[in-house]
Amino acid sequence: MDLQKPFIVVVDDDDEDRYLLNHSFIEIELDDNVKFFGDALQFIKYTELISSLNVKPSLIILDYKMPYMSGKAVLTYLKSSEFFREVPVVILSGSLNEETQAKLFELGVSACYQKGSEFKVLIEDLKEIVKYAAPVENK
Repeated sequence: MDLQKPFIVVVDDDDEDRYLLNHSFIEIELDDNVKFFGDALQFIKYTELISSLNVKPSLIILDYKMPYMSGKAVLTYLKSSEFFREVPVVILSGSLNEETQAKLFELGVSACYQKGSEFKVLIEDLKEIVKYAAPVENK
């Protein structure tokens, strides 16, 4: 893992979306520091491990609509954790109305983005999204 690049975690249950996101990260040369989860519950287990190792992601990107645990529930969990509270979280989802976005901002989300249908748009969105990443700490 490159310690100069942000450590980004993506939680999205859709295989195709994860595939496109992975290739987008390759395009912007950040793919070597991205960890993907297709299940929010697996991600929650992972947070228990990395917090015990004192490792914080620079940024967490969440899908909103996922089975078992929604992006909103994951966001609530992260913001209620003293360890993860300050980690920026961005929601990247297929559809979010203004009311839902307002509730997410109240819960502490850094930004909300709509999933586009074009690869070029996704790359441009990711370039903006990664700007929310917390500065990388050199240890």
